[in-house]
Amino acid sequence: MPLVYYDIVRGRSRDEVRALLDSAQAALVEAFGTPERDRYQLLTEHSPDEMIIEDNGLGYRALRKHGGHPSDQPAGKENSVSEGEALRVASPEPEA
Repeated sequence: MPLVYYDIVRGRSRDEVRALLDSAQAALVEAFGTPERDRYQLLTEHSPDEMIIEDNGLGYRALRKHGGHPSDQPAGKENSVSEGEALRVASPEPEA
């Protein structure tokens, strides 16, 4: 019976929030074999100035809602989230 807390930046639609919660639950069911209806999720939305999220040095690239890693974005451009895309999973960068 996993209890999962989410702290996200405010601004996503109700459909996007639901897709995030549903995707995370599906991952828990697949990875740990928890029953699908064994679901305890608490989500808190924050304004951007209430959250400070910096590189933690663990080799993961920070992903933004509207596209990939900030360094992948041309100056002044943002990619939009493709329709149906709910959750972007960060993967460790290969070690140099």
